[in-house]
Amino acid sequence: MLESTIRHGSKEASSMHDSPAINDIDPAVWEGMVRQGKALVQKQQRLRLELGNLVLEALGPCSEDDEDLLLFARQVGMTPATLSSLARLAASSWPPEAQPL
Repeated sequence: MLESTIRHGSKEASSMHDSPAINDIDPAVWEGMVRQGKALVQKQQRLRLELGNLVLEALGPCSEDDEDLLLFARQVGMTPATLSSLARLAASSWPPEAQPL
């Protein structure tokens, strides 16, 4: 990685990438965008876990070819493989004695 120093007025910031697009953004604005991006990633992770928990609550552990999962996937607009994967993720996130099954 290239390390370069970018200047904005009297401010100096260190950048890990020599990117003209990023270098044109005020460092405070850039940091705000990074914080917002991180918050969105965390929100996405929570939502994926919630969806996996919903599948577990509705259907319990099931395989991708389970008829009920196929129907649910079609009705919510996701693939059975994705829902099955999210359910496995959700199941592995709970200690065995606390799993909501």
